Amino acid sequence: MLLTADAADGIDPALAKAQIQQALSHLHQQQTQQASRNQTNGATERGSRGSTLGGKHLDGFKVFDAWCAQQLGLDADCFQPEIVVPGVMQRSKAWDSAMLVGDGEFLDQKELVVLTEYKSISCSYGRNFNNRVEEMVGAAISTRKAFQELAPDVPLMLRQIFVVVDDGSGELQRAPKPLSGSKVRGFSAKAPYDGLSMEQRFAKAWQAMHQPGVLWDQVLLLQCQQGSTNFVEPNPQLGLASSLKDLADFIAKARTV
Repeated sequence: MLLTADAADGIDPALAKAQIQQALSHLHQQQTQQASRNQTNGATERGSRGSTLGGKHLDGFKVFDAWCAQQLGLDADCFQPEIVVPGVMQRSKAWDSAMLVGDGEFLDQKELVVLTEYKSISCSYGRNFNNRVEEMVGAAISTRKAFQELAPDVPLMLRQIFVVVDDGSGELQRAPKPLSGSKVRGFSAKAPYDGLSMEQRFAKAWQAMHQPGVLWDQVLLLQCQQGSTNFVEPNPQLGLASSLKDLADFIAKARTV
């Protein structure tokens, strides 16, 4: 088992917050640089969307997770900045990072597997909302089913860190047109998201995705202003404190094996 002898019992939330702020600083820097490159190269994508197409803007969260693994006493070799895992509804799924505990070469020989996805949204919140939800639900179901079939005895945690960047347009604070007023009429009752602003919809939908053992075992939902490293937690149940505790409790199981 690849655990250091002086493994920590948990993660200091204050130190973790500082790490998150560094990750957000990296995100904003990358978006600014990519937007500048797009303008110089005459790219057709502009604004916040164009600034994220270059990728790597969420790599700061890999640094954050590597730090978390170290704080929890995992050997450096246990953290992988990226990993490709077989799927069921998709041939394979590239996960942004992984924490793997165990001496075996293959996933089904591990004592614990933690897979993490990093996502963000920084513009066109209403138009991209459904796409983000479908992406996250599909990734969780496909990977979880693969583990159920190929590695049923391996404890698995699927984690998601999702950052909502407020572009200052006011769209996050507005409630889109109610579904009940559209041409598509599905139910007589009021639709669950009617009357909710976009930021409230993110909080509600990501809470629904937090279903341990079914969809996502852990969800960290953060929101910040464009260019700012200060963040808020739109849904306290999906906040930093609960996220750190869930991860620490899960990793602690390795010490009982």
